[in-house]
Amino acid sequence: MSRLKHPLYRFLDFLKRDVLKKKGKRRYIHPRLGVEGFFRILREREVSYAVLRWFETLPAVEAGEDIDLLFADADIARIDDLFKGSKAYGIPCDLYTASGLPGTSYRGIAYFPEHLATELLAGAVLQDDLIRVPAPRHHYLSMIYHVLYHKGYESGLPSRLSELHGREAVDPAAVDHDYPAVLAACAEKAGMELPKLSLEALDDFLAANDWQPSRDALEKLAARNPWIHDRFFADSPELDPCWRGFSVYIIREKGIEYLELIRKMLFEAGFETLTDGPIEGEAYEVSARTLRGGNWNRGPWPESGGNPAWCIAVNDSFPIEPDDKLLRKHSGLANARLLDTKIRIRDAVNALREKSEQCNVLHSADNAHQAREYLATALPHVDQDEIGRTLEASLARVTLPFPVIAEEDGHSRRAKVVEVLYRDSPAVAKVYRPGRERYMEREIAARELGQNLPETVPVLERGDGWFLMPRYRDTLNRRRPLPLKLVMRTREILIFYRAAGYELIDFKPKNLILDETEGLKVIDFEFMQRGEEAAADLRGNYCWYRVPDDFDGDVPIMRRSFRNNYYRFWFPATALPRWAVVLKLPVALLLPLRVLSLPAVWLYHATRYSRWRLTVERRRFKRMIISAGKKVLG
Repeated sequence: MSRLKHPLYRFLDFLKRDVLKKKGKRRYIHPRLGVEGFFRILREREVSYAVLRWFETLPAVEAGEDIDLLFADADIARIDDLFKGSKAYGIPCDLYTASGLPGTSYRGIAYFPEHLATELLAGAVLQDDLIRVPAPRHHYLSMIYHVLYHKGYESGLPSRLSELHGREAVDPAAVDHDYPAVLAACAEKAGMELPKLSLEALDDFLAANDWQPSRDALEKLAARNPWIHDRFFADSPELDPCWRGFSVYIIREKGIEYLELIRKMLFEAGFETLTDGPIEGEAYEVSARTLRGGNWNRGPWPESGGNPAWCIAVNDSFPIEPDDKLLRKHSGLANARLLDTKIRIRDAVNALREKSEQCNVLHSADNAHQAREYLATALPHVDQDEIGRTLEASLARVTLPFPVIAEEDGHSRRAKVVEVLYRDSPAVAKVYRPGRERYMEREIAARELGQNLPETVPVLERGDGWFLMPRYRDTLNRRRPLPLKLVMRTREILIFYRAAGYELIDFKPKNLILDETEGLKVIDFEFMQRGEEAAADLRGNYCWYRVPDDFDGDVPIMRRSFRNNYYRFWFPATALPRWAVVLKLPVALLLPLRVLSLPAVWLYHATRYSRWRLTVERRRFKRMIISAGKKVLG
């Protein structure tokens, strides 16, 4: 048996060609099938499709041209077997679907807004009793759409914006078609008006005929179409700085049952909810048709999350500037926290669903401009001027009356740490988000309670939503276990607060600071809360043991599910088993125990970023979110 016919090699070839190779929109009809044969099979299978343009000469395809095809979502899987050709041996086709399914989108979005694509497919007519093509009106409008939003300046049509924004003139030889003649012929065939042949006039014409894409779709297209940028975004009025962290989350129909979990995760991520409500009536119809480009398909998930059903307007007082890498992938994104939170919520909801029922339950606006459009569409009754006044108050509340020296990097989910100049000396300010006042009050209360402890950091001054404390320089080596003296002192601090009836729930080794002159200092008491009863020992404390299920106070959504908080957070820092610290063994016994535990600590640090460790953490996260989600959902 020859190598080419051997079953193993045929199987490997199948893997390479059909499984391992990620399919994109470009496909090839094999010459043996031919263009005519291809369209005959589509007619026999009653596939819903349309050839978008340059179909007048079909089935003949001119050299250098391809066939642009739009398919209904439900039919794309039925024609996969018809593309057996290759780049070197086949007729090129670009495949698009109505909703822009993976592998059939235009630069990551649907080729047309979904409702327009569906309308075009429904109205398609047969040419020569063989090829489905758009009806004359749809052909004319879709051709203008292509000229404007896919070609822009490259179409060669005049634009008053070109010189205004210093764009280089397009070489007529580089324009692939005579678009003025093409548009004139399409207008005549459709019996419709032919506006002035400039990009701006054509855009006004599409807007009048409800064929203009939504703002979020335009932002994505603008990444590679300078005319869209110049037309819609170059002169966009700057929003007041208070709107910088404003955004909107759209909950889809299958996400409604997880609404409480989504609200809680948004709060824990750092967002303040400004208003929320159901998307109903005419707003529902308009939102489903226009927001997100009208694309509410299933995407890469087994099921669709459904149409938009609920709108949550949020504010982030401390938005995170996206880096260049993130902006290249998500142009228009103004706050990295939006994307990170969206992914976390999707993962959390899907962890609670069967694998075959997983879906995308929410979408978010990328920036404040988009968000205002989303809000006006989904909840038209909401007064955005009132939203603006709330945002102004929030901004004033988190603005410090001191010169800022530096800001600490981090998620800042509840508060932001800022180094400021206070009475000619550096100090540290902790600024709390609106709605997180109780966390600050706990910080103040803990310092008042422990004012006689040498490790307590004093409060220099406080305001509405912030307080100041001295600045210390931490000299602890986080890669090494803490000195036994510090471990024992930490133990005494926990006992002090337990004896007063308080539990330090989210207290971690990173809350310890060792200053060269001031010695050990303890910070961050945001989750200090009353326990069941005062205790003079550490058995069952909420810092090193699991928080009881019936505890109804504040607990980080992930933290409640940890079975053993000591080994997750404290063991690498103490290099001692929990029982040894809880029982306060003498140093003579702790030293040999630490020697025996050091290999486990080294293994922890060595595997911290390994693939195995990430897999374990991913599985642990899934278990935690299922447990936490079920508790939130009751």
